[in-house]
Amino acid sequence: MSKDQKNQAYRVKKKRKKIGFWTKLVVIIAVGYFAMAFFQQSIERRELEAQIDDLHEEQAEIEARIQDLEKILQKGDTDEAIEKLARENLTMKKPGERIYILDTTNTLNRDLLQRQNDDEEDEEVDESGEE
Repeated sequence: MSKDQKNQAYRVKKKRKKIGFWTKLVVIIAVGYFAMAFFQQSIERRELEAQIDDLHEEQAEIEARIQDLEKILQKGDTDEAIEKLARENLTMKKPGERIYILDTTNTLNRDLLQRQNDDEEDEEVDESGEE
């Protein structure tokens, strides 16, 4: 090989290295961009799948409630069902019957309030007795 051919081969190699570097840089940037985009889309997809699962569960609950209400409607056409609903929800009664309503309030809270009232009355008595 002659000296000119060696110089020309060196220049070609040098140009290839420069082109190779810039090409690699562009490829790395492009791959990084697409990797980030893919990662973001995978996160969004997981969130959407979780929302879909929640909506499916809600839909199943609503469908079950609808079925229960349809059963109530079907049974509600009879006089006995109407009478039962009137007794339970409207506290209606037949002539001569007595209705007992149970107090379902929290007895603990009622006891605490009663004790506080008793303590306040005791303090008032003590204060008035001292004078």
